[in-house]
Amino acid sequence: RKAMKGRLYFTAKAQKEGKIMIKTHPLARVCCCHSCGFEQVDAEQYYSELEEKLTDEFNAERNRITLKRLGMGFVTLQDERMTAV
Repeated sequence: RKAMKGRLYFTAKAQKEGKIMIKTHPLARVCCCHSCGFEQVDAEQYYSELEEKLTDEFNAERNRITLKRLGMGFVTLQDERMTAV
């Protein structure tokens, strides 16, 4: 969800201001100089790739869970009398 919001935000901002470059490393926000060596990437492309990667991971996990058997079953009874043996 955050990747999608980031992509939408930077897409809208890029339409107004042009191509936007961001630093992806968390500590890059602390350091304002350009000599620290943090890589700058296109914001739209970064968030698009991140969104695609996370969506693929989510779908893979969903498929894995769907295929995993629980090893139990469920029995539904209409009333309490059906439980008497």
